[in-house]
Amino acid sequence: MNTINVRYFAALQEQAQLSEEIITTDLKTYGELYQWLASRYRFSLPLSQVQVAVNDHFLQLTDQITDQAQVVFIPPVAGG
Repeated sequence: MNTINVRYFAALQEQAQLSEEIITTDLKTYGELYQWLASRYRFSLPLSQVQVAVNDHFLQLTDQITDQAQVVFIPPVAGG
């Protein structure tokens, strides 16, 4: 089991109605974690439209979850 801190921003924060939470999980990858959270909070963004940052570094959604990680799922952003 891994214990991780998940932080939410933008649309994901609005849909989760949380800015962050600590989760203990036996899920294997960050993609699996996002899918679990998407089901739990009914996120409107599919997995293909988010990126993941772990401990301030961008990783792949297929990377293995590490214990005590600080995780942020990043929705698409528009600039101008």
